[in-house]
Amino acid sequence: PPGRQPEARAAVRRDDARHKRRMKDIQSQIANLNDLMMMNMNPPVFSNVPPSAPPGLPDPTSFVEKESARADDLHEDQFEDMFVTKVTVKEADSIRLNQLPEVSMFTAWKQHLRAKVVSASGRGDEAFRWILRAEDENTDFKDLQAAGSFRSTDAKLHAAIKDIAKGRLGTLITREVEEAAERGVMLSGRQLYKLILNEYQMEKGKAQIHDMSDLQALLFPGDEHLQMFLDNWNDTMSNLHRPQPDEVLEQIMFSLISSSRKLDAAKNKYLLARPGDYERSYRFLHDSLTTYVRMEHDARLQAEVVKARDKKMMVKPKFAAPARVEDHEDEPMMAAPAPPAPYRTRLSPPCFRFQSGPCTRGSNSRFAHVKL
Repeated sequence: PPGRQPEARAAVRRDDARHKRRMKDIQSQIANLNDLMMMNMNPPVFSNVPPSAPPGLPDPTSFVEKESARADDLHEDQFEDMFVTKVTVKEADSIRLNQLPEVSMFTAWKQHLRAKVVSASGRGDEAFRWILRAEDENTDFKDLQAAGSFRSTDAKLHAAIKDIAKGRLGTLITREVEEAAERGVMLSGRQLYKLILNEYQMEKGKAQIHDMSDLQALLFPGDEHLQMFLDNWNDTMSNLHRPQPDEVLEQIMFSLISSSRKLDAAKNKYLLARPGDYERSYRFLHDSLTTYVRMEHDARLQAEVVKARDKKMMVKPKFAAPARVEDHEDEPMMAAPAPPAPYRTRLSPPCFRFQSGPCTRGSNSRFAHVKL
């Protein structure tokens, strides 16, 4: 109201003055806080004598020296345990691993374990690097004790390995776990994984004398099974403990594919090439085989696509009924009468009188005038 305008202006001025005083107080507090922070970051140096603790309190220099000595004895993973950033991630309740395979299939089993650990931890690349430390030959067994920020995942891996450890390897793991427990230490999941890796490495070393014989035992199954032959060859190559020279692999592969008709073009290039050329090498033979297998695979896929498309084109389309057209809005169109039902002829029984002569009923007879 007009009569209260002076009072309103006075109230606004009082509020402005109150806000200004509060802002000045806050600014002064911020200035004091900045001065205090600068003093803590750059303390004044009055002498070379280290500060001493007040009477009745422990000496701070001794505490710093003790913590520094304790930090020297800590491992990198133990530092992670102390200063790890707490990140909330969703982990799986447990890890389930496949049974331990034969030596030839151990590479696939390792890949399976990595995928299970990464999936269960929910940490992606960080978990992948964490489990790869156990596979590093330069990593010491004791260094795998600390799990860092993967304590929960490591415990689940420990339980999963214990579930599948059978036979001689299971006995070895049980003994190692029990001996560590007597020392008051629990082996980590990565340490159990390291025991499995070491055992399979020893078994693979014992089997190296069979590498060359397994390679020479491969057979060529024919042009209809080139994909199977390539898979068997690559699987044997991946399981060789000691890589074979390319010259040896070249001779074995060429002798195996010598009966193939589909690879005649590649064989002719190989025979016409000079020693030292790319076309006269194991790599050329393997690439030619891989290219032909991929070409056949793509041709099969293309044929399936064309077949599915042709099958879809052969389906008769269902047309919708045309809309009813009304000549007059007020008069509804009458529905067209239904077509008459087709006349069904029924086979009548033969006339008995017609067999011995003409029937007296003639065309009015309900029996068929046919001779039996």
